[in-house]
Amino acid sequence: NFEGTVREEPNQELDGFTFDTTPAIATMIHDAGVDVVSLSNNHSGNYGSAVVKSTRDTLSDIGFTVFGDPYDSAHFVQHTTIHNLPISFIGFHAFGEKPDSILSVITSEKTAGNFVVLFPHWGNEYETTPSKAQTEAAHAFIDAGADAIIGAHPHVIQTYENYRGVPVIYSLGNFLFDQDWSVPTQQGLALGFEITAKNITMTFTPISIVKQRVTLMGIEDAATVLSEHNLPLVFTIPRPDR
Repeated sequence: NFEGTVREEPNQELDGFTFDTTPAIATMIHDAGVDVVSLSNNHSGNYGSAVVKSTRDTLSDIGFTVFGDPYDSAHFVQHTTIHNLPISFIGFHAFGEKPDSILSVITSEKTAGNFVVLFPHWGNEYETTPSKAQTEAAHAFIDAGADAIIGAHPHVIQTYENYRGVPVIYSLGNFLFDQDWSVPTQQGLALGFEITAKNITMTFTPISIVKQRVTLMGIEDAATVLSEHNLPLVFTIPRPDR
C-alpha cells in the first residue's frame, strides 16, 4: 500500500494529512525489495487525478508493478507470475469506491485461472476489530472469486478470518510510517504465503517501527503480539475446491 504521491518537488506542508514524496525516495523503496504497490487508498488522490497518473507513471518507470486507484481500481488490475502461478492484484478503496464496483473483475480474473489477491483499503482507524462493512465486503469479494484478502488503513493489526477456505487479514498494521505516538501504531505484520495446488501456508512475522526504521520484533514481543491477535507463527489452510 503506497500511501501518497510522487513528485520531483513535493509539497512540504507541515500541517494536515497530505503525503508526498520524491522519485529518489521511491527508488530507495524499490531497491530495498518492494516491487508491487497499490494506489487504492485515501492519500494517493490528495492532489487530484493528474498527480495520481503521474505517480503511477513514475512508479512504473522506477520498476514497480502498480495496481489500484483511489476511485477506479477495476481498471487498474496488474498481473505477475511466480513459480508458474499466475497472480492478479486487485485494489479497493472503501472510501472512494463501492464493493460491487470490483466484483465482476474479481470473477473474470478468477475465471481466467489466476490466483486473485485483493488489497482493500478499509475499516476504522486504530480499531483492532474489523467493522461490519469490512466483513460484508470481504465475504462478497470471496464469493466473487478472491483467493486472499490483505487489508490496510486502520494503522493497527486487526483480526484474521477464514471464510470459505479463503484467508482474510483485515489489517496488517503499519509497515513504514511515522505514527510514533503509540505502541500499536508502531507494530505490524509481514505476511508470507506458500501456495500449492491444495494448500496455503501463511507465516506471520511481527515487525516494529523504531525511529522510522522497520525492524524484526524480538522473540518475546513477537510471541505477545501473535497471542494478542490469536495468530500462530505459521499455519496452513486447505484451498477451497471451486
